[in-house]
Amino acid sequence: MEVGLVGDAKATLKELIRLLERNEDRTFLEKAQEGMRDWWGLMEKQGTSDAMPMKPQVIQWHLPEVMADDAILCGDSGTVTIWENRIKLRKGQNFHFSGTNCSMAAALPYAIGAQVAYPDRQVIAFTGDGSMSMLMGDLAALVQHNLPVKVVVMNNSSLSLIVWEQIAYLGNPQYACDFSYVNFAKVAEACGLKAVKIENLGECHEKLREAFSHEGPALIECVVDANESPFAETLKPLHAENMATAFSRGEDDREDMAKKLLRPELVGTSPGLQSAKDDIERAAADGGQS
Repeated sequence: MEVGLVGDAKATLKELIRLLERNEDRTFLEKAQEGMRDWWGLMEKQGTSDAMPMKPQVIQWHLPEVMADDAILCGDSGTVTIWENRIKLRKGQNFHFSGTNCSMAAALPYAIGAQVAYPDRQVIAFTGDGSMSMLMGDLAALVQHNLPVKVVVMNNSSLSLIVWEQIAYLGNPQYACDFSYVNFAKVAEACGLKAVKIENLGECHEKLREAFSHEGPALIECVVDANESPFAETLKPLHAENMATAFSRGEDDREDMAKKLLRPELVGTSPGLQSAKDDIERAAADGGQS
């Protein structure tokens, strides 16, 4: 860096752009554009899968269909962080997240604040089952204060980001990350919210529309696959090798995890999976035997 500029990015770039000469070599730009087309093609393939249990990407892919042009999306921490950051937002929409604080259970309080501040805008809390179980009392607050927040809960009965971090970062089988199923739709109904449950691709669009067309607060419980890796596409070789190690040490879900990790479309985009594919397959087949 030759010059560091401090200031409003838009205003600064506006002043600088007139000093730039057009680069007639568009190779870099075209390569980046091609990469984005490939990425969104992969997102569509994952988001339209009819596999069961339902892929979390199905909700991620279809949610923009029901989001208003000025929607405020409030995100949470966990595997939901990955899915919410892959939602294709439009100009005029806002996304709020706790960032490097990694604060669990932030989405619903953020959404309450946003709805109070902007009563005429659509506000969505995108959260996971771990976070939602910590703040179920705030569902009653939505009804009490007549806040039409739409709460999307990704429910896989697991602290699944911790599962994948234990496996990929430490090479250890998951430990103490699962918990009993909570029927959040029933809890929401008991608090006075409109509630729907989505368990497969076929009902996703209709039930999202049903919940989002409701004038008051609503909760959408999405029962999704805990064994879908949130970072398969971006795994580093070391992390993929750690997964093979965790499988060899007796990870209970190793066969299902390996099967989903090694789908051709994922292996094709992940150098880490490519380098460790054979080790993962071998460890999944006979993990815990040696």
